[in-house]
Amino acid sequence: MPEHTLPAGRNIIEGLAALGRALGYHVETEMPVEEGRRNPAAVDVAWLAEQGQRFPLFIFEVESRVTNSIANNPLKVFAPPNQEFEKPLFFFHLMVEGGEGTSRVDNLRRQYGSQNYRAYNLAQSEATQLVKDVLSQHRRLKSEIRLEDVLAALASIPWSDLDIDSTIEHVESLGFSGRFLGVYAKLGFSDDRLRRHYLRYLSCHKKEESVIVGRRQYTSYLGNTWAVPIHIAILSHAAIAGADKVPYLGALRQWQEEWSFMTMIGPHFGLSRDYDGFIFGIAPTLWALVAALMHDDPEAVRYLALQSKYVLEKLTDAEPHFSFFTAVWLLHVASSTDKCLDLYELAQKHIAAGGGISEGLLYSPPGALQMTGDSPTEITGSWDNDLQTDPVEVPSIDEFRRNTRRLLTENGPDAGPSPLTLAFRALLDDQTLSMWQTDLLRLLHR
Repeated sequence: MPEHTLPAGRNIIEGLAALGRALGYHVETEMPVEEGRRNPAAVDVAWLAEQGQRFPLFIFEVESRVTNSIANNPLKVFAPPNQEFEKPLFFFHLMVEGGEGTSRVDNLRRQYGSQNYRAYNLAQSEATQLVKDVLSQHRRLKSEIRLEDVLAALASIPWSDLDIDSTIEHVESLGFSGRFLGVYAKLGFSDDRLRRHYLRYLSCHKKEESVIVGRRQYTSYLGNTWAVPIHIAILSHAAIAGADKVPYLGALRQWQEEWSFMTMIGPHFGLSRDYDGFIFGIAPTLWALVAALMHDDPEAVRYLALQSKYVLEKLTDAEPHFSFFTAVWLLHVASSTDKCLDLYELAQKHIAAGGGISEGLLYSPPGALQMTGDSPTEITGSWDNDLQTDPVEVPSIDEFRRNTRRLLTENGPDAGPSPLTLAFRALLDDQTLSMWQTDLLRLLHR
């Protein structure tokens, strides 16, 4: 059979081939359906389970125009006996142009509709139904889907009327297992549509443990271990302005206090070295991120600051390099609202009792610490060495706010990422922990 010469048909074929590969099939174009002939009939696109197989699982025929010859394409597949050519799981017949005012396509549907065959007229906005049907047939064979690859393949196919939003929701409805939140977050950096799908999916599935906990959704430490408070805060941040924020604070409180015989994140030292390292070196900035996302709910910010207070109260006699990381981030969270003056003063007094802190680390603390040996050490920099070099007292809360904002302004006019963007970064990339401090401070002091 001759290859397609019109660009529209060739582009559709290339796109279907890309979609097949994204779904994990071996793809062949112009695959012969007959053996032993000099010019055998061939199908435009064939999806096979693996290379070397003789019979396709899915066949696609693309008609650049609706003509009298379109009946030949299903005929060459369905007419031969099964001994010569085993029938596909499904046959998709695409009409790119034409078909209006003719019964040719309807006749094909009547003739082969009782078999695994469907015809689609792309000129009549049937591209979305085609893609949904392809994905539904794929689900009969496989339970997992590489969603990012599929979305990239769909973007490569030149049909302007494809409803990508309903297609995405159809994929979800089919029950595929996959990192939906992780993919939506990754693509949401540059695509507002995928950002909206992230929020929609999270909101719709927030009661499902596998989603709210983040299991298999992300690839970072925070995403795999501590996604719950970030998820709750994201939903709070995305709520309509003026909407009731209490349910989100309640959800956060329930997760923190009611899922176990102790709080999820608290001064429970000795459980494990990894947990101790998290409490000393990551929990303060995790709470800062959640506070930045829930900035419009002062009661939530106070609740978050209280969690750092409970840790700090257990570190009264600890050396400064153990306790000051919690104290200095408590200063920044507490100073982001007028609801936390007492908590600010608690951290202020703790640092004073410990001998003060260097001005640089007071206003620009590191983004995380890591446990090395018996003490926390900054991932980059020199937390231990510089912590109390030329120490200063922590000023009043008003002066602290002014100084922090002034220093942030001096460091550059860039406003930094949005709270949601920073949350995505934290959920997706472990490197965020070592370099997110300035962005966190800008969000807390905005």
